[in-house]
Amino acid sequence: MFSAESIQRMLDSIYDGIMVLDVDSGKYVYANQCACELYGCSPEEIKELNPADLSVISSAEDEALIIENNKTAKQTGRCVFEWLAKRVDGTTFWAEVALTYAEINGKPNYIAVVRNITHKKTIEAEKNLTTAQFRAILDSSPDALAIVDYDGCFIDGNKAFLSRWGKKPHELIGHSAMEILPKHIFDSRLEKVRESIQTKKPLNFIDSYNNK
Repeated sequence: MFSAESIQRMLDSIYDGIMVLDVDSGKYVYANQCACELYGCSPEEIKELNPADLSVISSAEDEALIIENNKTAKQTGRCVFEWLAKRVDGTTFWAEVALTYAEINGKPNYIAVVRNITHKKTIEAEKNLTTAQFRAILDSSPDALAIVDYDGCFIDGNKAFLSRWGKKPHELIGHSAMEILPKHIFDSRLEKVRESIQTKKPLNFIDSYNNK
């Protein structure tokens, strides 16, 4: 049997924050060393806090989401979600929280395993910004640009491409080019598309449409 002290040492060696919330009191009754470091407080101080003290709650939707996550954890045993957490000094960080419902000594508790994912969220934000920049560049081009798969279905297209056909995105994206091209032109272009995909080389060609 492990002693309480040895279990405490093992929990403090984990690189994720572990916290136990007493449902009846709404207060934390335990936090390992990593959790205290994440939130910038001592094990004693964290026992005076509740989830609202360590969360960024800016709307009724946030409050409703907390209730929903707690409900999911209680019903299914576990709920994993991302959350904007708040340290005791007011600074924030993005956290991935694995919430588990458990009865300890006959009392209901939630056990939260908290991981700092701020770096991951920063990378995601930078990636989204880059995507938005590329989107703006594509849409600024006067040339009609489209991405087509091996079967001739449109995966994406810029504003000039949509304007050429007088279509909205949902009317073309995900649809086959056969819907807007005569069959003989579709077949001819699909042959070129497949050749480029197979050879992985650019392919230039001239064809006609409406005698142009």
